[in-house]
Amino acid sequence: MRKYKRCVVPSYHRNFGQQDCTCLVFADHQIAPTSYAEWTDPEDTTANLAELAKAGRLRIVQIIDRAVPSLPEELKNCEELEQLILAYIKMAALPEWLSEFSQLEYIHIEGDFTSRRLTNIPDGIFDNMPHLSFLHLGGIPNVEKLPSLSKLSGLRYLTLAVMTSLKELPSFEGLSSVTDLAIISASQVATLPSLTPLVTLASIAILPKSAVCCNGYLSGTCNLAKTQCLPVASDKFSMSCTDERLSEEDQATLALYGSPVCPNLEVEDHEAAAPSKHSTDELCGGVNYSQWGTGNLLQHPNDGHQLRYNRRFCRHAQASN
Repeated sequence: MRKYKRCVVPSYHRNFGQQDCTCLVFADHQIAPTSYAEWTDPEDTTANLAELAKAGRLRIVQIIDRAVPSLPEELKNCEELEQLILAYIKMAALPEWLSEFSQLEYIHIEGDFTSRRLTNIPDGIFDNMPHLSFLHLGGIPNVEKLPSLSKLSGLRYLTLAVMTSLKELPSFEGLSSVTDLAIISASQVATLPSLTPLVTLASIAILPKSAVCCNGYLSGTCNLAKTQCLPVASDKFSMSCTDERLSEEDQATLALYGSPVCPNLEVEDHEAAAPSKHSTDELCGGVNYSQWGTGNLLQHPNDGHQLRYNRRFCRHAQASN
């Protein structure tokens, strides 16, 4: 049998006479980039994924910082796929046939702020995933609409993060199993769906920069001058006040969680914080950390030494964790 380095867990299923590798886990990561070019134009691993998907045995696909502009058709063979982790893969749209993976339990989609961004998540894509328990959609600033989540009866963990073009959140109807909900940097979402369907909710976080924390919807008083509401250079839209208000029932629900709901934190400009040729190649010289200098600095609390860090590395650390 030929050796495939991206097949980290092979299947020992008997496949006499078969030419295709019976792989269970496909993993291709780039966690130590040395240049800005590796961030904006990573190695394309589409052909590798296609080859290891041919046998239809894949259970887990995990790709971090490798280019997959579109998922290969061969992946459709893997009807028992359970986990799909796609981070910084330069994909413009998820295929409609992703809805055919009825055995999926875990989906993590993470975009970035390069010019190659996810722009569309098709309607109905989550309509046939009764086993899905974890869904993270983050760093997709160009997506304006999300599909319905109402058929995700087994979903427990839901994170919607850094979706700065999104106009509204999908209804929470049908999400009776959700225990943990995080909404982060939804700066154009002026209201929330009713929280009533979330009958098992144990944790909720609504973090800056989120419009509902500023426009009066949650607090009853619009205050766009709070630290977490101030504009940043990359804002495509400006916030505005609203006359709509959270229901008394939902107010009582949010009151149970306290500080994770709209803490008045300073807002990071995600576009400006993204790696650049200057921060990656010139300041950092292709390494993750260096002592002294200027730019992105960390200071040791005891001896005062300063450590310059590469934001590119921090982004990978987040994805890997």
